[in-house]
Amino acid sequence: MNVTYCKGTPEDEQAIVDFADFIFSKSYCPHDFRSQLPNLYGKGKPTQKYHYLVKEDGVIRGEVCVLPMEYRVGDEILKINGVGTVSVHPICKGKGYMKALMNWALEDMEKEGYAFSVLGGKRQRYEYFGYVPAGPVIRYSIEEDSIRHRYGGLDASGVSFEKAEKDSSWLRKAWELHQGQKVRIERKEEEFLDLLHSWHADAYGIFLDGQWIGYLCLAGSSILEMLFLPETGSENGEEKRLPQVLKALLDFAALKEIHIDLPLWEERLSPELGRLSSGMVITTDGNFRIMDFAKTAEVFFRQKQNSPEGPLPEGELCFAIEGRGILYMQLKDGVACARMLPPEAGTEPLFTLSALEAGRFLFAPEGWRELPSEKARKLSAAVKSWLPLPLFMWRQDDC
Repeated sequence: MNVTYCKGTPEDEQAIVDFADFIFSKSYCPHDFRSQLPNLYGKGKPTQKYHYLVKEDGVIRGEVCVLPMEYRVGDEILKINGVGTVSVHPICKGKGYMKALMNWALEDMEKEGYAFSVLGGKRQRYEYFGYVPAGPVIRYSIEEDSIRHRYGGLDASGVSFEKAEKDSSWLRKAWELHQGQKVRIERKEEEFLDLLHSWHADAYGIFLDGQWIGYLCLAGSSILEMLFLPETGSENGEEKRLPQVLKALLDFAALKEIHIDLPLWEERLSPELGRLSSGMVITTDGNFRIMDFAKTAEVFFRQKQNSPEGPLPEGELCFAIEGRGILYMQLKDGVACARMLPPEAGTEPLFTLSALEAGRFLFAPEGWRELPSEKARKLSAAVKSWLPLPLFMWRQDDC
């Protein structure tokens, strides 16, 4: 038997999709990756090159997709990737194919300078490869009764929804609205509609009294993405329109409740959602592997400083990460920074953490609370207020 490891080619298009459909349908529930992730697996999409494959006598027996993305935070751009479709044929379990594919992909990530990588799946399975649950998000649950009691006889008759199509007149405005966010994954206009439809979501334009005011992506009872056009001359236009939109959406989609996840730094929807929500939890956004600790920490440190949680108290933090070096973080004169110190710096770190521990320490909701007490006591009150750093990944961009 001839076993080969290779990257996907256009000739592998159907085989890659068929293999993913078979494995995930057999392991979980029926899957159709062409409709689930149309931007990645839609007919004719040239994304086979992002797949790491293992073949036996030319037949795919395992695959891993590594999708490159650009993550913009203000003027900074992080090179990141999403990992998905991690799969191996049942008859090949125990042959080490998945371990070999993942290690090959991780080696490339390190060489190509990725800041971080994100994937979904079971924690213990992917901790072997350096991924940990991280990225704090607030999950809001909005019930029909919550809207009725809070807003009484609110009139939502002026709100309507139009399903997104290729020729929708508002689609370009929706893309521009997305691209106008200070924090975002860069999206190409020609890929925007397919991305909105990821994860079996229906995408809708939102209209108020006949005027387009935003868009949303709805999958079941979950709003996976929602943006409103800023209201001219108003700093809290979303708070005024959100109740009407939610009430209308419940009726339109025949739902009893709606769920939505938002990053800690979101400030346009979260205030009113917080006042309205019948329940909320802070949880993790996904499994993350940090490759460039300094750059990732600095970008999200600055984002937190400039968010409603800032300004943060001044201070400094210095700790060692096994196999990575010494990470130094400082907030002084309103400027947040992070960098890796050279060995000759002579700075004594507070403690040493593994890369897994460092990822949790910096970016998980539990953060420093997971440290042994002797390490946690070394942290200043300022440093504890910095953490967790608000790492976040949008569902529609994930694979």
